[in-house]
Amino acid sequence: MVTSSKLLGLCLMLGAAYVYADCPNSCSGHGSCGDNNRCLCYANWQNADCSERTCPYGTSWSSGAYAECSDKGSCDRKNGQCKCDDGYGGQDCSRTVCKNGCSGHGSCLPSSANSAMYYCSCDGGFSGTDCSSRLCPVGDDPMTKETYVGNSGQLQGDETQRVVVTGSASIAGSFTLTYTDKYGGSWTTRPMNLYSDTNDHSQELEDLIEKLPNQVIPDVTVTKVTSSTTVNSYDIAFLHSANSGDQNLLTCDISGCDLDGCQPRFTGIKKATSLSVAHSTTAESFRFINSQVVIDTATAAANTNGITMLATSLTFASGGVTAGDHGKLLGVLDIGDSFQIVEGGTVNANYGVMTVTGMSAKDHATPSVTFTHVGGGSTTDLANAATGLRITKKSNTIMLAGLSSFTTASSTFATALSVGDKIAFSGTNHNDKTFTVASVSSSKLSIRVSGEAVVDETQATGSTIVASQITAQSGHSCVVSEQVKGTKESEVCSSRGVCDGDTGLCTCFSGYTGENCDSQNAQI
Repeated sequence: MVTSSKLLGLCLMLGAAYVYADCPNSCSGHGSCGDNNRCLCYANWQNADCSERTCPYGTSWSSGAYAECSDKGSCDRKNGQCKCDDGYGGQDCSRTVCKNGCSGHGSCLPSSANSAMYYCSCDGGFSGTDCSSRLCPVGDDPMTKETYVGNSGQLQGDETQRVVVTGSASIAGSFTLTYTDKYGGSWTTRPMNLYSDTNDHSQELEDLIEKLPNQVIPDVTVTKVTSSTTVNSYDIAFLHSANSGDQNLLTCDISGCDLDGCQPRFTGIKKATSLSVAHSTTAESFRFINSQVVIDTATAAANTNGITMLATSLTFASGGVTAGDHGKLLGVLDIGDSFQIVEGGTVNANYGVMTVTGMSAKDHATPSVTFTHVGGGSTTDLANAATGLRITKKSNTIMLAGLSSFTTASSTFATALSVGDKIAFSGTNHNDKTFTVASVSSSKLSIRVSGEAVVDETQATGSTIVASQITAQSGHSCVVSEQVKGTKESEVCSSRGVCDGDTGLCTCFSGYTGENCDSQNAQI
């Protein structure tokens, strides 16, 4: 038996289905059925039954209004993608495209004036709107000798440029030069060394320029202008027909690129200062420490030197210093080292382990060391006649250190050095190399280095070690200027032939020869 309530429910269900079915194609599954049986399409769908895709909109090329495919294409309603007209591209056809894809010899780039307009930036040696034409060699017209017709008093000449590298102190390091040719190519030399002497190094630079690839500069003459501790300058004359006429100024790089992957890799301009230290038994000499090492010093008679040990300092009494005894204890000690008191050959554990935080000059009338304590901390005068220190030095340390007979302190070692600077040694037995500074002691007597490991070494008797401190220059410059403008022609095929844009080769007129037709045949 069907009740009235069941009939009512059935009617409502059928009515709802009937209403939804009235929307065209049930809105194709891409919309909802609204009032008056009209489809409300989801985003990017359109048509009465929401069955067609909408394509991207952009600024119309014709009206400036917002338009589908920017009015420069048709919309594929099946996939919602614009089919752009010839010469236009992008998902909404809002930009131009480069003809023939720049023929594989250039890059398609937006114009600086209008980002929607793209153009071909051709690779070196190619030209044309689509970079399809090869450039032919340029050269000097062999039939002209004057700067212009009728100017018999002024003969054509070669270009000369001057490169001046200047530092605020003794210069070291290297620089590069980059030449931009007439065909859009740029060529960078291998690094040219900088010198702090008066010698003539012009041949080195001449060779580097002439060794650029593809003989872009076949022949130059480089002349020294100035060679001093702070200035290296050269004149560069371009002699070959391939570089005739007014040349682009060379660009100079002194900033350096001294990392793995740099091409070329070079240091850039540096300031070089050096410290020469002869081996001495009474002054400080170099010591190289590879790994953490424990050094037992010679002993001093504490009972006659009046050595006072306080909670945070060790001090020699004024007037009580026996010549050299303070050096026996303090000669190899530096800020950052740790030490213990040794009395009669045995470590006195009562004093604990001390880390040096500061020290006065080692040859001062009352030399002293301040420290922090680990354990111990007694306050007493040291009185043992055989008092020494057991010192722990850190790994990869290079320092100026005194021997057991040390009596006077020499100049500081690391005054001009900072973390990241380079320091090169010569005159050692095992450490003639360049190190990178990792830290500098505030006493300026020692450094720790990173990178290439230090080899354990104490400066040999009779030797002299030179430490060249190399730091980046401040107030340095490299200036390139034109000294003589090139006044010879720089014409395609030297104006004595026809360029074949397909091959990039010159077909010379009768009577002329050469890659760029710059040579005249013998007249018969």
